[in-house]
Order: sequence, then C-alpha cells, then structure tokens
Amino acid sequence: MSVLGLETPSSVAWKIARADGMLLSQFLELALRLDWNRSRTDVDFLLANLSDVSGSYPELGAAASAVPNLPGHWFRSTWNADTRSHTARIHFCPDCLRTNGGHAKWAWRVKFISCCPLHERFLVSECPECREVFRFRLGAGLSTGSHWLDHWAYCPSCGSETRRGERAPHWLSSATDYLETGDDAVRALALKLTKQLSANSSLLRACSAALCLPSSCENAACVASAMIFGFQKGVFWEQSSTGHEVAHFALTGTPLSAALPSALGDMVKV
Repeated sequence: MSVLGLETPSSVAWKIARADGMLLSQFLELALRLDWNRSRTDVDFLLANLSDVSGSYPELGAAASAVPNLPGHWFRSTWNADTRSHTARIHFCPDCLRTNGGHAKWAWRVKFISCCPLHERFLVSECPECREVFRFRLGAGLSTGSHWLDHWAYCPSCGSETRRGERAPHWLSSATDYLETGDDAVRALALKLTKQLSANSSLLRACSAALCLPSSCENAACVASAMIFGFQKGVFWEQSSTGHEVAHFALTGTPLSAALPSALGDMVKV
C-alpha cells in the first residue's frame, strides 16, 4: 500500500478508544497520559513522535512509525489562525469511516487530494444541510477537546447525519488513485498546479465550470487533478492544442490562451 493510503495514527487511536468506551481525547489523556495542551495539537504528528507507544499499543506504534516522509507543506494544516487553535477545515470520506471498522487515511490530509478513489466520491468538508464546516477540533476554548473523529458522523451545528460525498467523475477518481499510488514527482506537480490555480481565481472559476465541478469541492485540487489525468494519459506530450494548453500551464503557471478551460473539459471526456 502507498504511504498516502495508510491509516493515520489518530484513526488507530480512535478505534482503540472506542473499544474501551472512550473518546479519542480521553484516550490521549487517560491512557497515553498526555497533558491537555499536547493532546489538543495535531494528533497524527504528535503520536509519530511518542517513543513509548509501541509497548502498550503495538498497532498504534506501527501506524505512528509509518508516518509519510513527505514535506510538511504538502499537508493541510490543522491550525486555524483566526481562532488560534486546531480548528481548521478537514476533509474525509464518510464511506471509509463507516465500513470495515472505520479508518481515516493520510491522503485526506494532502492539499491536492479531493476525492476517495475507492468509493468514487468527493471528500466531505461541510454539512450539505446547513453548510457548517467540519473542523479538526470542535468549537472554541474548552470545547476544542473534541477531535473530529469523535463527531464526524453528525453535523456539529444542525445535528444532521453526515452524508457521503457527491459522486466523483471517473477522471477524478483515476487521477486521485494515480496520485495516491504514484511517485513523489507526480505529487509535487499536483501540488504545484494546485497552488498555481489557487492564485488565479478567475481561471479557477472558468476551469471549474468547464469541468462541471460542484461548488462544495476543493476546486483547485480538482482542476489540478484534471491536469494530472492528462499527464497520466500522455496528453502533455501530444502535438495538439489541448496538449499545448495543459503543458504550458504546468510549466509556466499561466494559461497559453483563453482556451485552457475548454481544453480541460474536452480532455476529461475522452
């Protein structure tokens, strides 16, 4: 299995906690004896640096030792500068959490991943009923003790049961699977494309419309994935208008012409 397909340490700890009738936050404090401040940081990377986990919980130690050796800026931060706490938006696949005992994957934390290729669904990051954002930790102040894995199944605002993400198009599932199992050079290209698109809002809107993307998805990551799909299929090297358009943007970060959005739309239909 690729590193991005691995289960996160917090997910393993969450399942151990549930088996013992505890919340994840309670397990971190009572079983692992972490103080309040440490247990409310980024749990995945925190557990990776605990030296004495393997003795009592070998499965947790195994997950912690398998933390992806990828640049830190590839991951979405859990830190929210506005609240000065770990309450940033998170992305996840409800189907993965509801089946086979439930598990969270490292891929969900990466900036250029926007869907679950296993279930072919967009990742969820907000409630479809009230548009409340799902956050790494719930609330502010003392209530930030609630980790997202303890409350993902229901909206923290309106109480609606969390629905699965919208069906993802085939090209997006294919590109995401390619990114999860491919090499770091392709992932670095996906991150570069995501950043370039995020910096050009008008181009991003046009590309998103051409690809018929839902408004709730991570648009920049999805459009970047469309380009990765083209890379995967060899379009970058084709002597065609579409090949020239996507290759030029990948190299320079600027569109060759106003035809880039329509070129992407035509490319994913093939």
